[in-house]
Amino acid sequence: MFATIRKRRAIRSFIRKIGPALERRFGRKRHYSPEEVRHAGRDVGAQPGHFCYAYCIYCSQHDFDHHHRQTGEHCDYASMRAEVAETQFGGDTSFSAETAIDAGSSHNDSGGGWFSGGDSHSDSGSSSDSGGGDSGGGGDGGGGD
Repeated sequence: MFATIRKRRAIRSFIRKIGPALERRFGRKRHYSPEEVRHAGRDVGAQPGHFCYAYCIYCSQHDFDHHHRQTGEHCDYASMRAEVAETQFGGDTSFSAETAIDAGSSHNDSGGGWFSGGDSHSDSGSSSDSGGGDSGGGGDGGGGD
């Protein structure tokens, strides 16, 4: 349960902080590259844990998959986006980076809407079957650029 709460907090933070940083640094886009997301994450001091979720929020599936092939991680874009959509976009997986940036702007209050709706599902998404989705290793946001 606590792992799920930490993951949801990370996702919320990525939407509230990384999106605006991406827009400031690289302009408004439908998708950003993994490198742009990593740089924006560093700009705002984002923690590397769960950073694959930032990639699935702001990158295209093609770029997400390419990045993970290069790093050797095995994260599932569709299941991760479904998790983000469930907690942030009312289940709508068609969100784009622009949608996430707009959502981040509208959530800059102290409300805790990200936690609403309970948490009855297990933490059995892509991260637990891959070992890479929840870790900050493999170049996902820690260091090394």
